[in-house]
Amino acid sequence: MNEQFHLLRKYPDFAKIWVTTIFTSFYERAFIVILPVFIYDFTNNSRLVGLASIVESIVIILSGIIGGLLVDRTSTKNLLIVTNILLAIVILLTYFLMNIVPTLSIILALSFIFIFISRTNGIARNAVKRALFDRGRDLAQANAMSGSIFSLSMILGPTVGAAVYTFSGINGLLIIGSIIFISIVFVFRKLNMEVEVKKKNSILKDFNESISSMINNKFILGILFYQVIFIAVGTVFSSLIYIFVKDYLNADANFYSMAIACQGIGNLLGALFYNFFSEPVKIKGNRLIFVYTLLLFFFEAIFLIFQSALLMLISNIFIGIFVQVLMVTSNSVFMEHCTKQNIGRLTGLKNTANHVVSILAVSLSSFAVPIFSVVNVLLFNISLIIVCAFVGLKFIKSPLTDVSKMKKDNN
Repeated sequence: MNEQFHLLRKYPDFAKIWVTTIFTSFYERAFIVILPVFIYDFTNNSRLVGLASIVESIVIILSGIIGGLLVDRTSTKNLLIVTNILLAIVILLTYFLMNIVPTLSIILALSFIFIFISRTNGIARNAVKRALFDRGRDLAQANAMSGSIFSLSMILGPTVGAAVYTFSGINGLLIIGSIIFISIVFVFRKLNMEVEVKKKNSILKDFNESISSMINNKFILGILFYQVIFIAVGTVFSSLIYIFVKDYLNADANFYSMAIACQGIGNLLGALFYNFFSEPVKIKGNRLIFVYTLLLFFFEAIFLIFQSALLMLISNIFIGIFVQVLMVTSNSVFMEHCTKQNIGRLTGLKNTANHVVSILAVSLSSFAVPIFSVVNVLLFNISLIIVCAFVGLKFIKSPLTDVSKMKKDNN
C-alpha cells in the first residue's frame, strides 16, 4: 500500500486523475444502478426498463469504438476537460427538463449521452496512465489503485445512489453530479502534462490501423482473447448465480447480497495488496497468471459441486482477490503493448469486444438454464476459465526490450 500511495506524491498528474476518479466512479455506478429504478417509477412499465438496458448496451459498444478514436485524435488533457464540461451540461439540462417537461424519451436520450461521454472520459483517463508510466511496476500499481476505486464503487456506489434517490429523488442525484463534474474541470485545468499534437488521419484509416495493430501483435490479440473469455464467464456467473443461491442453497436475497459483498472485499484486498499477491514466492509473470486462473476455477467450482453456503462465502473472498489481480495484470500488460498513439483505440476496441461477447454469453446461457439446469450451465461456463489459463500462460507477457529476443518470440 505504501508503494501505491508513493505514486500519488511522485506523479501529481496521476494524483489528480486518481482522486477525481473516486468521485466519477462512484457517481457513474450510482447513476447506472438508479436509472432503471427511475424508469420503472416514472412509467411503471418493466418492458421499458428492458428496452433501456438494450439501448444502454448499444451506447456502451459505440462509446468503445468512437470514444477510443477521439482519444487518439485529440489532446488527452483537452478531451478530459471538454468531456467533464459536457457531462455537467447534460446533467444540468436533464435537471431543468425534469422540472419543466418531464418526458421520458428526452430524459433517456440525455442519460445515454451521459453514458457515452462518461465512457469516453474513462478511456482518456486510461491514456493518461499509459503516458505517465509507460510500462513496468508503476503502471501495474496505478491500475491496481484504479481497481480499488472500482471495487469500492461496486460495493458502495449503489448504496449511496439509493440513499440519495430515496431522500431527494432523481433531482438530488443530478445536482450532486453537476457539482462533481464542474469541480473536476478546474482540477484538470491544472494538469501539467503537455498538450499533445496528435496526427489526424481519416477515421476509417485510424480504425483500420487499430485493427491491424491487434492482428499484427499476437500478444495484444492473445490478451484480448483472454479477457473476452474471462469477462464473459464472469458476467454469466454474476447473472445466474442468484438462481443457484435461491434454488439450490435455499437462501434469500440477503445471503446473495452478503456473497456479493464478500467478493467485493476480495476485490479490494487484491487491489490494496497487489504487490503481495502478484509476486508470491518464485511464481511470477505469465506462470502466475496460469496458476491464479486455475485457482479461480477451483474456488468457483467447489461450492457449486458441494452446494454449500459457507463454502460460497469463503470462496468469494478468494475469487475477488484472484479476479482483481488477474484483471490488473492483464490490463497492465495490454497497455504496455499499446503505444501512446493507439492506446485509446485499442482500449476502446477491447472494451467493445468484452461487452458484446458478454451480452451474447448471457443470452445463450439464459436459454440453456431451463434445459440443462443452472448448476450444469455454471459448471460448463467456468470450465472455460481453464482455456483462459493456457491463453494467459502463452500471451500475458510484458514487451521484450531486446529486439532480437522479440523477433525470436514472434516467430
